[in-house]
Amino acid sequence: MTTLVKPSSLVQAIALSFRFVQVAVVVLAALWLVAGVKQVPADQHAVVLRFGAVHREQAAGLVLSWPRPIEEVVLLPGPQKQHSLRSTRFTDAPAGGASAMLAGFALTGGANLVHVDATLYYRVVRPLEWLVVRERADAILARLLESAVLAACGSRPIEAVVVVRGAEATVAPPPGSAERREQMSLTVAAAVKQGADALGLGIEVGRVDLTAKVPESVRAAFEGSVLADAEAANEIAGARTDATRIRQAAQDIRTRSLQEAQAQARERLARAHQDTDRIVALTAVGFAPAARRLALVRIYHERIEKILKQPGGLTVIDAGAPLRLIVPGE
Repeated sequence: MTTLVKPSSLVQAIALSFRFVQVAVVVLAALWLVAGVKQVPADQHAVVLRFGAVHREQAAGLVLSWPRPIEEVVLLPGPQKQHSLRSTRFTDAPAGGASAMLAGFALTGGANLVHVDATLYYRVVRPLEWLVVRERADAILARLLESAVLAACGSRPIEAVVVVRGAEATVAPPPGSAERREQMSLTVAAAVKQGADALGLGIEVGRVDLTAKVPESVRAAFEGSVLADAEAANEIAGARTDATRIRQAAQDIRTRSLQEAQAQARERLARAHQDTDRIVALTAVGFAPAARRLALVRIYHERIEKILKQPGGLTVIDAGAPLRLIVPGE
């Protein structure tokens, strides 16, 4: 006859514990697997790293990957998102110390000191390159922006860098000032883009906004000087316009006088040719002497008739008469 032995309470406790551990392992395994599922927002980009190396890229949407430590999903900015970086190095001078006297300024081509507020706008277009430098990207871009601003300011006069905004600024700034400042922003953006491409930052530079101003202690004097230069430039431009108008009027008078003189000369020459053509024709070779004399007599009678009709009165004296004195009477 077989005797059934009931398990002790210790064995029952151990079995229950094993079941609990199994359930816990299954739950933890499920949670571990679920941890590899991530949602990538629309303005971001995902890079999946497997054991620290780049495995694949994925745009916005649902990402399925092995959880850590096998794979890691790194979210990076997408190309649709625009970032901004502001440089405050040239905005305000720090206080204290002789070594900080020139800090906070940029030097222009005319050896003038100005404050420059620079803001860089960019987008991440190559995520893998950005992944490598993302922790140092702000510092690198700040250095590139500051170097480009220094180079652009140093190659331009202060009038091409600073905008006059005084309350008394009733005179227009010098021609081309706005275009030169816009060109300066484009130059800085191009320099930053060139540096970013050379370093492989994986960004696309959108634009650079620059706002420059002179120190407050000399602002009024500077604006007065710039406005005085603008007034002088406007007066010079007006004088040049007047001189051009006067020169054009004189040129018109000269041209008209020359044309009139040439027309009168041509008319006189034509009349002289007309008056002498018949006489000149008599000197032609082969003209008979008798015919020449008859032609001269005919021409003489024609001309003398016109001459005699011009005076108001005429006194005729016979050349053969002995009388040689003419006494006017009533």
